[in-house]
Amino acid sequence: MKGIIRRFMKPGPTWQFRIATFFGEIITIVVGIVLGLAVENYKEDLDRKDRAIELLVGLHKDLLRDLDELKTDSVSLHQKAEAYRNFYLMGSGKLNDPTFLASNSWTLYSTTVLIPNTACYEVLKAHGELDIWKNNELLTDIFTLYQEDVPNLLMAANSCNELVTQELSPYLRKRMVVDTSGGITNLNKCISTDYCRLLMMNLADCTDLAEARYGITIKSYQALIKGIEQEVGKKELERLNR
Repeated sequence: MKGIIRRFMKPGPTWQFRIATFFGEIITIVVGIVLGLAVENYKEDLDRKDRAIELLVGLHKDLLRDLDELKTDSVSLHQKAEAYRNFYLMGSGKLNDPTFLASNSWTLYSTTVLIPNTACYEVLKAHGELDIWKNNELLTDIFTLYQEDVPNLLMAANSCNELVTQELSPYLRKRMVVDTSGGITNLNKCISTDYCRLLMMNLADCTDLAEARYGITIKSYQALIKGIEQEVGKKELERLNR
């Protein structure tokens, strides 16, 4: 800038030419600065989008892993709900099936625990990378899944787990007789009490609700997986997963 002013003060060309030159150089400097900032911002946006894509691909992997576990747990919950209803019928004297007792006794102690993979979601949220996507439907699906569907599912599953660990298991431990092979010799008698039959019905109803919640969450996972594949592209996902 000092060099420009010194050249302006020297004798020579007309003052109109000097002023034009002066402002021309200033405009050149300003334009250069603006263009430099624009290029820098563009590079930062590209880098930010690349990071967001990487995290979105990681989220896609997390969802696929969770989905497999959800489907397995859903099948297990269905089996347990049916078992609890049959235990109720056996305890009421309406069903007599010794083989059922032996093959389904595992349901009396089994709990269903899902530990969702949320690492990529937490990083996306913590670093503010989610707002780079203009797909509002995708963003809504992400937040709905992790802030509503998953917590509601865990709450439903925990309700069943608490009935098993705090009610059913302590009740059976106090009354059951175990033989040398580990089998329960008096299970039929244990499940015949009014308390146990009521507990079996409560467990069946609670497990039905948990299974329904799993079904809702599975659909949410599938919708979000599809949304990410559409946003990033299946070919791009396959390339980045190599």
